[in-house]
Amino acid sequence: MLLGAGIARLGYFRADLFVAGAVVLCAALLALFVALPVSKSLVGAFLDDSGAFSLAALAERLAHDRVWGLSCLAGGVRCGVAWNTLFLALLTAAGTTLLGTLIALMAERPGSSAGARRASKGLNVLALLPIITPPFVVGLGLILLFGRAGLVNQFLEWAFGVPPTRWFYGLLGVWLAQLFAFTPIAFMIMRGVVQGISPSMEEAAQTLRASRVATFRTVTLPLMKPGLANAFLVGFIESMADF
Repeated sequence: MLLGAGIARLGYFRADLFVAGAVVLCAALLALFVALPVSKSLVGAFLDDSGAFSLAALAERLAHDRVWGLSCLAGGVRCGVAWNTLFLALLTAAGTTLLGTLIALMAERPGSSAGARRASKGLNVLALLPIITPPFVVGLGLILLFGRAGLVNQFLEWAFGVPPTRWFYGLLGVWLAQLFAFTPIAFMIMRGVVQGISPSMEEAAQTLRASRVATFRTVTLPLMKPGLANAFLVGFIESMADF
């Protein structure tokens, strides 16, 4: 607070003591809980087993087989985490783009029936729920459903005698969790893209006796290509940063 008072006396933040103190406090918290742990991790990458500074230790860590290994292609157990992360990001980006596009089309092109219009409003709310819920809710819900002691495994054991396994823990489980988490982002992107496409162009194609499939393939889809690329890129980056 003394530092904030000194900064305010120097004329910064319009000489407002409260604002200057708040900025100093927030900067101190960020330095303590973000900058310090990250810097210690970065410094630790340059230290060898004895604690001495070594560029060779950094090179060894960056080029380790656990990061870039391709043993899975030659019959090994697994590839490096870099390739696994890249593969997961591609799967997530493709899945979120597809689901986001479908939900956006159902929400913005619901059809003429009243039931379809009511369903489109429900889709808007359902698609945004993963954004407003805490991050751990999706993962916890999936574990309670598909985990070894989850409802699905317990039902399969009770109904068909299938013993519970850990089949959900791995690529499939992480991919499904990221689909639930990042599809709303793709939906919001594609919803704006679909809203920007004039329905008169689609109606003109149908007036010229084009089927719904032909109209989507020759009119709607080409107009959505920039939005699809944007949604794919955002899903890819979100998956890379998350995993």
